[in-house]
Amino acid sequence: MARTKICRTANFGYTLTELLVVMAILAIIAAGAAPFLPRDRQSGRAFAEAVEQMCRRSQALALRSGQPVLLRFDAEARMVRADGLVTLKAPASVQFTATGAARESARDQIGVRFFPQGGSTGAHVDIRWPGQSSRVTIQWLTGGCSLSLRGAP
Repeated sequence: MARTKICRTANFGYTLTELLVVMAILAIIAAGAAPFLPRDRQSGRAFAEAVEQMCRRSQALALRSGQPVLLRFDAEARMVRADGLVTLKAPASVQFTATGAARESARDQIGVRFFPQGGSTGAHVDIRWPGQSSRVTIQWLTGGCSLSLRGAP
């Protein structure tokens, strides 16, 4: 009896070309999905933290200089300004509203005055961005600032 040898070619796996094509397709899909990743959430949180820091810096400036410092929130222009400090511009995906003392407010701006003794006129700022919101609270008695993050608005 004659023996027949059966030869099988090993055809396990994929070729390098097939793998490169799949990787290229995945890269194109990832690049297309990049604008929808949670960059808005990060920019909203960063803006909220920057507002809190600006409040703290305004209070520190009032204490150091011995002069009152006025911090203004302009929701229409999407800006937060303080005398002697950098102006903050809200990202496009972020909206905010401020509530403060009527005597510090002018036109469409809400103002908070920090006094050299440490106090302030007090306010709170509600900040909203896709999927989340936060509130920056400025205490009127101590001038202290706090940030509280919340879930979906």
